[in-house]
Amino acid sequence: MTTALYVVGGVLLLFFGMQFFVIWKSKRSKGKKIEGLKGQIGKSVANSGRVLAYFYSPSCAACRTQTPVVEKLQSEFSNVFKVNVADDLDTARAFGVMATPTTAIVNGGIVEELLIGAKTEKELRSYLH
Repeated sequence: MTTALYVVGGVLLLFFGMQFFVIWKSKRSKGKKIEGLKGQIGKSVANSGRVLAYFYSPSCAACRTQTPVVEKLQSEFSNVFKVNVADDLDTARAFGVMATPTTAIVNGGIVEELLIGAKTEKELRSYLH
């Protein structure tokens, strides 16, 4: 019985430890300069404008609810980009993305915010204005 409690406690500790590590690591990405990106997102970041980059994975449940919100914003704003981490891992690494969904707000080629988890349309719009 006590062995089972130790195992369960260890698993819970590992789970929460990983959550805190991802959050800590993302906070360290603030202020990071983004350089050398390819494609349209690279051009937008290089032009020193404000960019919202949404990182997702097709197998992520939270991403399936967030993606339609981002697609709606993408139809309204030219500076909103979706990045499938399964297809473009190099871009995700350049931003320091460790979990999906993650939304990066870049201004002047520097990461202002790295938001982990699903966000509301209202919250994402506030970063675009």
